[in-house]
Amino acid sequence: MSDDSLQDKLKPTPITARAVVVALLISLVFAYIIPYVDVYLKDTFLGAQHLPPGSVFMLLALTLGINPLLRLISPRAPLTRTELLYIYCMTLFSTLVPGHGAENVIIPVSVTARYFASPENKWEQLFHQYIPDWFAPTDPEVVRQFYEGLSPGASLPWNHWLVPMAVWGGVSLLLYVLVMCLSVLFRRQWADHEKLVFPLVALPLEMTSPANRPEGSFYGNKLMWVGFGVAVVVQVLSGLKYYYPSFPGLKLFVDFQPLLKEEPWRAMGWTPGYIWPSVIGITFLLRSEISFSLWFFYWFTKAQTVIAHLLGYRWGGRSTSWGYAAWLGYQPVGGYLAYVGISFYAARQHLKYVWEITCGRAPEPGNEGLSYRAALIGAVASLAALIGFCLVAGMGFWPAAVQISIYVVIAMSLSKVVVESGLLFVQATFPALDTMALFAGTRAIGARSMTVATFIERGFMTDLRAFLMPSYLQSLRIADLTNLDKRGLLLNAGVIIILCTAVAYWRNNELAYRFGALRCNEWWARSAGEGGFKLLGNQLQVPLPPDAVGITSLSLGGLFTLGLYAMRQRFTWFTLHPVGFIMMHTYPMIMLWFSIFLGWVFKAVVMRYGGYRGLQATTPLFLGVAFGDITMMVVWLTVDAILGKHDHFLLPG
Repeated sequence: MSDDSLQDKLKPTPITARAVVVALLISLVFAYIIPYVDVYLKDTFLGAQHLPPGSVFMLLALTLGINPLLRLISPRAPLTRTELLYIYCMTLFSTLVPGHGAENVIIPVSVTARYFASPENKWEQLFHQYIPDWFAPTDPEVVRQFYEGLSPGASLPWNHWLVPMAVWGGVSLLLYVLVMCLSVLFRRQWADHEKLVFPLVALPLEMTSPANRPEGSFYGNKLMWVGFGVAVVVQVLSGLKYYYPSFPGLKLFVDFQPLLKEEPWRAMGWTPGYIWPSVIGITFLLRSEISFSLWFFYWFTKAQTVIAHLLGYRWGGRSTSWGYAAWLGYQPVGGYLAYVGISFYAARQHLKYVWEITCGRAPEPGNEGLSYRAALIGAVASLAALIGFCLVAGMGFWPAAVQISIYVVIAMSLSKVVVESGLLFVQATFPALDTMALFAGTRAIGARSMTVATFIERGFMTDLRAFLMPSYLQSLRIADLTNLDKRGLLLNAGVIIILCTAVAYWRNNELAYRFGALRCNEWWARSAGEGGFKLLGNQLQVPLPPDAVGITSLSLGGLFTLGLYAMRQRFTWFTLHPVGFIMMHTYPMIMLWFSIFLGWVFKAVVMRYGGYRGLQATTPLFLGVAFGDITMMVVWLTVDAILGKHDHFLLPG
């Protein structure tokens, strides 16, 4: 099989020194300020999503602020489109590495087990003996000050944190290498062969498009500015309402609860209807089958709860992440496994080609971020190193191998969801430790393995809204479309990631000790770790046997996903997509479903009455809505920081 293409034969555009310097400076600024916004102010996140507001606003400032000034110096002085997009790609890493979720949550998770231990929960007796001393500081006063703040005149106890930060920083970097290699291995398959649309790259590409192209520039399109203006007005009124509750601002929320008070509809539980303009704008860019499937399967979940209620099924049972409804929660877990299996099956010819290259029987394609041989070796080596870390920490071999393999399944699934559906943020509903217990029971895993696995799961796998594989894939896609040098891009991204990881670890610790972590973002400081250790304590006190209900649910979810795939292959009219099924029971869908529904309705109306021409004509309008909404996020964040306002969300927290 030959993967040669026109892009392979073109000489890639090199990355200029000034673009590298500008990207580095901007990235270091983001690494410093984002923890303050995300962790302490607890406001709309500058990063922590895959179309980061910080990155978009930075691109706006460069194109409409800095470049016009540079043009006054010389017509050749402004940053070129390639330079602007390279800088944007670097900020896809520098806004996510220090942001809410992803790998930096391991810092509070590492000390949660000690601070929140009590005679009532018996954590100290149950599992403290299995925690390696190099996971976190062990001095009780150092742990207390992390959560309650330093005493007057005290200095931050860095000597207690150097080893834990080096350990967890090393694990983070291994995960970054792993997902980078996976991105290189699957980027061509997903972009060129499966033709995934990468909807989140549309806005930065449009923002940097040449002004002299036949269809006109992005900034010269009047409809774009109409959409921009609508979003600005909406967010100004909404923000004024937030600051002045008596102000008659817009209410960007539809309350469905009054409609669900009666039996059996009350079984649906919490059903919010949030209106996020940027989500509506991005949804308009999606294939209708994707957007329809996302909101349809959200209601498919609700329908299942109503049917179960009518049949007399009640929640309860096992002490696991899905203990209240294992029959429902494990369905998408089976979907994850089937979805990744389908991805490998669809990529079988491409992976055969990769193997032939690795064995020296086929030539490497041009302009890849890494050679396929290096990417495959790097992926295997990082997997082996991660499993080795788990073994050194005390896990048994099979639990370590299964947990790291599940991370790969989650990373690939969620990344493909982002590049296929354009969801701004994603989270996994695939609890690795619970899934192992589902099949083997907790006794077979062992107390020591369960303890170490809890740190890894809660620190690196539970809150993946800002993990980096989608950033690699989007950056490589942008490089594809603009012929940017991919090798230079990945090399510089590696430098940015290392620097931002170091700054973020220091900054998060500094904020926790200065203000007290208990005054910071509750999920980051407490819930991410405490929830996992509560389950661990319960499971050690009352061991769990294998669970037939959960296994059946997982199996049916996998079969259902395979059935969706088979129907799509056989019938062109079948519109339900597996993406909707695997995301149906997640926090992102709870928060975004209504905006996705609205975006789908708007696109359906345009297609019904305007056809393809109408779609082309109105796309700038919806891009403008997303652009204006994201711009206002940064404006309000600036106001919030100046006034010291907390908990102001223009996107889900």
